[in-house]
Amino acid sequence: MGPPNAEGVLKRVYSMGIDKLILLCDRVFAGADTLATSYTLAGALKNLSPFSIVLMGIRSLDGSTSQVPPETASILQVPSIINVKEIYKEAGNWIVIRDTDYGEEEIEVSPPVVISMSPHIDYIRPRSLKRVLKLKEVKAEVWNAETLSLEKEKLGLNGSPTRVTDVYEKKIELKGKIYQGEPAELEEKFIEILKEKGILRG
Repeated sequence: MGPPNAEGVLKRVYSMGIDKLILLCDRVFAGADTLATSYTLAGALKNLSPFSIVLMGIRSLDGSTSQVPPETASILQVPSIINVKEIYKEAGNWIVIRDTDYGEEEIEVSPPVVISMSPHIDYIRPRSLKRVLKLKEVKAEVWNAETLSLEKEKLGLNGSPTRVTDVYEKKIELKGKIYQGEPAELEEKFIEILKEKGILRG
């Protein structure tokens, strides 16, 4: 989903093994927040159904909210798994490994499912020279709002209840103090500091 020049990105993934390229492109898609974007993507996926596994990035470069994959899954009424770094099949079942705040989690899942991939995946398929040489012949199929039969009031800026005004990286500064002196003197100072912070009483 993007402007006409986004076709270049699609051509890159074609060289990595994708069989069909579809670009969601329409002026009415412009300015979409996560909800309007998810509505548009869900409409495209309904057009492609039945599907098994939908792979998405974990976040965009502009909004960086990570909301689109689970919102898209919610609209489609299918499960969503985020921050996945590995997918494999075992005894006919799909197994995914996802990163969490506390390590890794292994989940068994049945399609259809929407999966957002971790940026730290272990393997990316290399580009095929044969496909790279064919890129000039490759064209993406363009779908617009009319193609997808979407409600225009739910698209783009008009369908966006939120606005991203700024994106910044949170910085945490660790501040400390160094005290010098004899052990007994430092011990008293340490106890005094703990009392000031309410950690010790009395």
